Amino acid sequence: MRRRPVDERLPVVVLSHGAHDHLADTTIVVQELASHGFVVVTVDHTYDAFSEFPDGRLTVPLDVPALGARDFATDILFVLDRVDDLAAGRNPDAEHRPLPAGLLGALDPRRVGMFGWSKGATATALVMSEDPRVRAGLSPDGPMEPTVTTDLDRPFMLMTAAFPRAEEPSVAEFWSHLRGWRLNVQADGAVHSSYGDYQVLIPQLAKAVGMSDEDLRSWIGTLAPARAARIQQALPARVLRPAPPATPGAPARRPECGIPRGHVHSMKRRTAALTPRDSPALTGLCAVGSSFAAVSRGRAPRWPGRARSRRAADGDRHAPCAGARGRGPPAVERSPAPSLD
Repeated sequence: MRRRPVDERLPVVVLSHGAHDHLADTTIVVQELASHGFVVVTVDHTYDAFSEFPDGRLTVPLDVPALGARDFATDILFVLDRVDDLAAGRNPDAEHRPLPAGLLGALDPRRVGMFGWSKGATATALVMSEDPRVRAGLSPDGPMEPTVTTDLDRPFMLMTAAFPRAEEPSVAEFWSHLRGWRLNVQADGAVHSSYGDYQVLIPQLAKAVGMSDEDLRSWIGTLAPARAARIQQALPARVLRPAPPATPGAPARRPECGIPRGHVHSMKRRTAALTPRDSPALTGLCAVGSSFAAVSRGRAPRWPGRARSRRAADGDRHAPCAGARGRGPPAVERSPAPSLD
């Protein structure tokens, strides 16, 4: 495990879960991001999740009144303020205890990304339209309701399944307001839950309870669980890593996002010292990484010390591409690679 230098601050990613779900619904993605050196802050939206507070109080999802994506966004804006507190050395928990060892000075509030599944994906778009602190966003199959009509000039990726742009006017409308780098990926055979842990967990449950193949397909579609996991490991870290703020006098870097066609990369992983469960609704997860499977077409990021991959022509496109180990193409639409300086 690599020890974090005292003066190194780590990028932050905030997670908003789906409707009536919980903060662990995308553990595959969270662990992968943590293995790349992100601090991942996962949020239980009170009264839309099964939540436990430090004093032992429990809350459960409520249908009346039902929480909407705007309520989720309001929660996240509160959490971003608490991230600022942590970065400044203040513990936002109820007892204002000293920060745990390893957390003081660990978070970089200037490099924040966000993602969420379903309702949480819509909340991601709403937060980014209201708060410039979030510099990159990812939407695993968000319905984008209420419709987001604010222009957004920061990098954003859609992973569509049940809510494709061709069938969902609200998603198409949001896409039209993305003025920065954008990417739309849809895996063949994916359903609404395919970009989260259910794609891997439900088949295990199906064996235990004797679920029929037809019932299983209604839950996970025809996307193989192992391939779904590779997609979840491959894409988010590339999209959500904001470039560090420019150092005065240093030459400008222009890192690019995108993934080369038909390549599988092995990358060095970092394991971060992450937020313990000291504050209500904040949890940090940490894990070792696995191989990085390329699943779409585009450009490779130019991170420091990383060779630049071959280029593809700029402009939106919808083209088949080689997936991880060549097993079936997700459809890709992309725009010119971003500059996150």
